[in-house]
Amino acid sequence: MKNSFFFLCIILLYSCGKKEGTKDYSQIEISMDTVMVDAKDKIIMAASNMFLSGFSNDNSKIHHYDAKNGVLEIIDLDRLILDRKIKVEKEGPNGVGSVWWFDFWNDSLYAFYNFNNIELLDKKMKKVSSINLQTSTIGKTGLGEGFMYQNNFTLLNDSRKLLAQVQSSNSDFLHLTYLDFKTNEVKIIKNPDFEVMNDHNITLIQNGSKRSLIQPVGTLFVGNKAYVFNKANNKIFEYDYSENSIQEIQIRQMTIPTAKSKSYKLQTESLEEFKAQAIALNEEIAFENLVVDPNSGDFYRLAVKKNQIAQEDRPEKWDVFLIKYNPNFKTLVEKKIFDNINLTEQLTEYFVKDNMLWIKININDDLAFLRIKIN
Repeated sequence: MKNSFFFLCIILLYSCGKKEGTKDYSQIEISMDTVMVDAKDKIIMAASNMFLSGFSNDNSKIHHYDAKNGVLEIIDLDRLILDRKIKVEKEGPNGVGSVWWFDFWNDSLYAFYNFNNIELLDKKMKKVSSINLQTSTIGKTGLGEGFMYQNNFTLLNDSRKLLAQVQSSNSDFLHLTYLDFKTNEVKIIKNPDFEVMNDHNITLIQNGSKRSLIQPVGTLFVGNKAYVFNKANNKIFEYDYSENSIQEIQIRQMTIPTAKSKSYKLQTESLEEFKAQAIALNEEIAFENLVVDPNSGDFYRLAVKKNQIAQEDRPEKWDVFLIKYNPNFKTLVEKKIFDNINLTEQLTEYFVKDNMLWIKININDDLAFLRIKIN
């Protein structure tokens, strides 16, 4: 990451003015610092991206899978060091194949998804079970009218129970599916309000082929509930799998836009129009992942909004907002933390630890974190 961004992130105290009819956040102070992870003269691949990562239950350790080299990196966040690297077999009886999704479940099992199976390995990298999604009866039933599972799963309170996202042939989010591979129980979870998550997906159709730009849908599991969210708006759905019920959470947003607002042509045969639509989407507000503090149960989320497009003589500029909710999704904080800055990397990989939001950043190819604390 460029030093200009690093310098901006050392310490920042920012105050927002009060607007009529909104909560006064002007007395809330935000402090920031940046910490580096000691790689012990090794290369930490998580510095490039943490897409294939899972966390210990208390968020004290990151377990990152380096798919290219077949290595598991364990990063100790209490000591800020690379704890160790563990070799993972790609082939053979304990092989995980080509991995597209990964998680560390309940401090005990590693889950690797390779588009056919979810392979479950213990801490010694020995395979303990395999969940077949493509050819098993339960896997086929869970698709319902859908085309395929998205490479985004949530293992529930039992490693043989999972929540999956199903998409249609045009890549739209269709429904959730609850799969219990112990009892072979399947529940397809639909809600007409899910359609709003597809309002800003655009597709280019040319010569019989399709190319889609979709707004990602995420899932967060907390207790016996799963929370479903997307990038285009701040709508959050709560699924209680013990009662098989789903509802939209009513969130009162104060000062920032609640969703992308422009009208888009969702299907086009023109490459130029497709590119123009993609640029327009990128200029509107975008909501990043919903994460939870494992200690307090409070939820955090970042949102970004472009306020200056890139031109030959100047870079694009962004505003970044921090949103915090209590466990019942009452808004506690909604605050602009960066004003008109040049983002040199996306602020999409973050988590909560020690009552601070930790955002992964890359400084000269080293793994670092920008830590934000609400004072």
